[in-house]
Amino acid sequence: MTAEVLDEKLALRAHHDIGQAVVVATGGAERQKRLVAFYTARGDARPDSGELHRHLRELVQDYMVPSAFHRLDELPVNVNGKIDRSRLTVPAREPGTAAEDGARSPLETAVVHLWTGVLGSDGDRSGSCAVSDGFLEQGGTSMHFIQLASQLKVVFGVEMGVEEIFVHNSAEKLARHIEDVRSSVH
Repeated sequence: MTAEVLDEKLALRAHHDIGQAVVVATGGAERQKRLVAFYTARGDARPDSGELHRHLRELVQDYMVPSAFHRLDELPVNVNGKIDRSRLTVPAREPGTAAEDGARSPLETAVVHLWTGVLGSDGDRSGSCAVSDGFLEQGGTSMHFIQLASQLKVVFGVEMGVEEIFVHNSAEKLARHIEDVRSSVH
C-alpha cells in the first residue's frame, strides 16, 4: 500500500460516520487509473458521496480524493482477516436503465448519454449515469470534461469550457446551462 493511499484511507476514516475504509486504484492504463473508496458506516449513518468528497478535500490534496465512494455492509476479508482487495469491485448499473432516471427533457437524456460515452471510453466503466449523478462522483476527471466539452460542441453547437462543466456538475444542471446559453445567443 502506498503512503498516499494510506493517507486517503486514514482521512476517510476520520469522518464521524465512517467505520472501516479502504481506497483502491482501478482502471486500465496508468494514466487512466482512478481512486475508488469502499467503506462501512457507523450505525445507521448514510453519508453521501458529496459529503465524503468535501470531507476529504479538506484533508488531502485534490488528486488524492477518490472519484467514487461505495458503501458496503462489511468489507470483504481473506482467511487471515485482512481486507481482501481482490473482492472489491466497482458496482455497475443495470445497462440501459439509469440513463433516463429523472430526465425531464430530451436534452438531459442526450447529455447523460454523451457523459456515459465519455466515461465508457476508459474501458473501466459499464452501464450509465442518472441525470442527477454528479460528474465528479462518477469518476470524472479534467480529461473527461475536455472530451465532454468537445462532444457538446459537435452535438449541440455550444462552446463549453471545462470550468462550466465543473460548475454545472450533473447532466441535469448542464442541460439547464446549455438551454440558458442557447437562449442568450438567439
